[in-house]
Amino acid sequence: MNQQLRNSRMKLSGGRIFWREIGEGTAVILLHGSWQDSGQWVAVMDYLRQDHHCFAPDLLGFGDSEHPQIHYSIDFEVECLAEYLEALKLRHVYLVGHSLGAWVAASYALKYPDQIGGLVLLAPEGVQ
Repeated sequence: MNQQLRNSRMKLSGGRIFWREIGEGTAVILLHGSWQDSGQWVAVMDYLRQDHHCFAPDLLGFGDSEHPQIHYSIDFEVECLAEYLEALKLRHVYLVGHSLGAWVAASYALKYPDQIGGLVLLAPEGVQ
């Protein structure tokens, strides 16, 4: 199957979010690390796309997502992620997070455990 990486945007209550998407099957959400963006996941997405529907958003304040002049916090990013997943009607997802993204993923999993099929944390910030 010849699939193309798709770039999309949507307006959330906190600002406009950008994401990359490819594949079909089980939803896997890939959250980037500090000072990075969703581009860090492109090679991983290419590998997973045959069996997984991969989504790699730029967290608000990073990459091609909006950079609103607000106070950023993990709770803010968790609520943006929840709104994003709800808008896309994605339930029971697998979260993969690196660095800051791992902190957001772990916090989301603690707040919304029924929405998580699995969790992978790579070099997590703020997680003990």
